[in-house]
Amino acid sequence: GEALGSSGQDQGSDAASRIASLQAAVEEEQHRCAELARVRDSLEGARGELEERLSEVQAGGKALEEQLRLAKEAETAAEEWANECMERMEAAVHKAADLQAA
Repeated sequence: GEALGSSGQDQGSDAASRIASLQAAVEEEQHRCAELARVRDSLEGARGELEERLSEVQAGGKALEEQLRLAKEAETAAEEWANECMERMEAAVHKAADLQAA
């Protein structure tokens, strides 16, 4: 009967050590999951910051496009005024020449 008792205890301690190693594996897995969750959270935060910056840049880009459009309009207007001015000046020069000739 002695042999049976000792083999039963062996099986018991074997089962206990298997349970202990399973628990250790589970804890390790939980730590890994917690670490991954932290990584995921920080990535999520980084993505949020990037999206924020992107929308700022896009808004800045829209503002720059608007400024560029206004600058082009102003340039076109200035060019038209300059052309008109040149035409008036040429006309005045011709008038002066006509007056001198007369």
